[in-house]
Amino acid sequence: AGTPASPGIAIGAVAFCGAYELAPALEDSPSQGAEIEWQRVEDSIQRTRQDVLRVRGIAEREAGEEHAMIFSSHLMLLNDPVLLDRIRARVDSGEDAYRAIYTALEHFGMKLQNVPDPYIQDRVEDIRDLRRRLLGQLVCDASQPAAMNDRIVVSRGIPPSLVVELKAEGARGIITERGGPTSHGMLIARSLGIPAVAGIIDAVLLVRPNDTLILDGEAGKVIVAPSAASLAS
Repeated sequence: AGTPASPGIAIGAVAFCGAYELAPALEDSPSQGAEIEWQRVEDSIQRTRQDVLRVRGIAEREAGEEHAMIFSSHLMLLNDPVLLDRIRARVDSGEDAYRAIYTALEHFGMKLQNVPDPYIQDRVEDIRDLRRRLLGQLVCDASQPAAMNDRIVVSRGIPPSLVVELKAEGARGIITERGGPTSHGMLIARSLGIPAVAGIIDAVLLVRPNDTLILDGEAGKVIVAPSAASLAS
């Protein structure tokens, strides 16, 4: 049981997105030298920019120009000289590209989180989303996301940009641990007609990839591995 966030019933298999924090302790390695690491940063930024532009084009086609504009904040951050200078300084101090990106964006995220304004705090999810995209490029060197078509997406949090992306990719529903019905991500989910349930503690630990779920966004309930009778009902 969670919090009703976006009405509707969805049935589908689990897919994870943003479910695990890509902490530096898991992925970082000794620096290969400032210039090599900075080149890795630039390559990650360039691939992320291309991916965001690709998704923005899909979102504009599938969800409309207004929702596609959400991705502009990502593109602005990727060009932010303060952020880039902070990453460069960490690389020059001996950190590898992974840790430099993670730590720089964590710094900005914590600053926003401490501002007593719900609108500003909602931007934290945008920071986390961008960090996930940048670090994913470093770890996987993958330009194509996992298939979300006809899936129920389980995530820690849900920034608005990710909701638009999931809608464009055919996701059927969204379950999150963080956030509530008034978060920007869930407001977008309602406007796009994606059923969603928020506030399920440890949701990513309670299901496995490809588990079948029934999501009831009106009641705020999720049924894991439903019986034939539940599916028929």
